[in-house]
Amino acid sequence: MNKANPTLIGGFVVGGIVLLVVCVLLFTQLKVSDTMRFVVYFTESVNGLNVGAPVKVKGVAVGNVVDIRVLADMDGSRVLTPVVIEVDPNKMVDRSGHVAKKRHRSIQPLIERGLRAQLQVQSLVTGQLYVALDFLPYTPVNLVGNTLDFHPYEEIPAIPSSKEKITNTIDEVVSEFRQLPMHEIAAALVASIRRAEELLNSPKIESILTSTDQALQQINATLKESRARLSPMLANLDGAIGDHRRLTNDLDSQLQPTLKRLDETLLATTSAMRQIDGAAGSVNDPVLQHTLDAAIEEISQAARAIRVLSDFIQRNPNALIVGKENDGD
Repeated sequence: MNKANPTLIGGFVVGGIVLLVVCVLLFTQLKVSDTMRFVVYFTESVNGLNVGAPVKVKGVAVGNVVDIRVLADMDGSRVLTPVVIEVDPNKMVDRSGHVAKKRHRSIQPLIERGLRAQLQVQSLVTGQLYVALDFLPYTPVNLVGNTLDFHPYEEIPAIPSSKEKITNTIDEVVSEFRQLPMHEIAAALVASIRRAEELLNSPKIESILTSTDQALQQINATLKESRARLSPMLANLDGAIGDHRRLTNDLDSQLQPTLKRLDETLLATTSAMRQIDGAAGSVNDPVLQHTLDAAIEEISQAARAIRVLSDFIQRNPNALIVGKENDGD
């Protein structure tokens, strides 16, 4: 039986290892080629953000954090935290259904449309953070510029997180509060309290309170007396209004017959005057003619008086109650 050749076996082993490494590299390269990397510079604390933290768009994970570093100026005037994120474009499609994967196309148009990166809380219990991508066109574009070895990656501008905004607002309020002249305000407050205490302990206050109480009692008594006097007057007024209403109704019921009788009297007077006037034309006696003419004139005056009375009553029915007003009043 032939003995196995160690050299041949070793060659097969080495070849297998090399083939495995090549396959791994090819697979890794293929996987990497399907992703896109960007860098985001955060000026706030990233405590709670770790490598491997998700990158989300509207709550949907589209990538993860692959690198976190610290970038500080030599004079310490500015400290930035560059965060490299890796995004899988296969998880994002446009409205037409096509995958948004164009590696060689710049994201500058998306930035102009409002693409921003922001830190958000992933878990309130653990305090872990994640990177949220969203379109916020009304926020400023703060680009730092690629530095160190991040130059191959395009930069996505960052905006402060909600926590950072609240912290900044509190810091501004505290800063403005510290600028207030607290010693002067405290001294003025103490002086006001002392003056108020002196005023409350002053004898004048007791006198004013006593006078006020007496005035209120007098006002109450006056109101009670006025109410007692007004009650009968109001009752009498109600009675007078009722009597006047009943009298007016009675007057209306009697006024029409009266006017009708006046009209009948006026017609009768006019008819009599016409008859006398016709008879006077056939009389030859001068004395009788004069007498008839005088009678006609008196009847005519009576007719005019009846007509005036009828018109006056129609215009002023209350005159039957209160009488005719004098011209001098």
